Amino acid sequence: MSLFEFKPAFKLDDAALDVMLKQPQGTVGRWMHRKGAEMEAAAKRDVGFRTGVLRASIYRTHSRTALGQKMIIGTRKDVDYAYDHHQGTPRHIILGNVGKMLTFRENGKVVRKHGVRHPGTKANKFLSKQLILLKTP
Repeated sequence: MSLFEFKPAFKLDDAALDVMLKQPQGTVGRWMHRKGAEMEAAAKRDVGFRTGVLRASIYRTHSRTALGQKMIIGTRKDVDYAYDHHQGTPRHIILGNVGKMLTFRENGKVVRKHGVRHPGTKANKFLSKQLILLKTP
C-alpha cells in the first residue's frame, strides 16, 4: 500500500465531452461557426470582382469527422478562374480558338486579333489571408 492514494473528485461525462468537442452545437463547434462566418465574410469583402460571380461562389461548410470537426471555406468548382485570381498568373499569350479571332474593344473601336500578350495578374490571397482571424479571440 502506498502512502498517498489519489481519488479524483470528479468523473468525466463522456457524452457531454463529446458534445462540447465534437458536435457543431458544442462549445468548440460554436466557436468554429463564428470564426468561419468571420472568415467567409472577410474573404467576400476582399475578393476582387467585376460581375460578383467569384464572390458568390465563396462558401463555408462545417461538419463532424471521426477525429472531431472540420470547417472548409473555399470556392465552387465551376468558377475555374478562382485559383488564378488567388495565386496570380505570370505573363502569357492568349490565343483565339482554331479558325477564330479574339474580338474586343480598345479605345472605343472593335479590334480583332489572333492572339494577345497578357501582362499577368497579381495574386489576391482573399482566402488564405483570412487565417489570421483565427489567432484573435
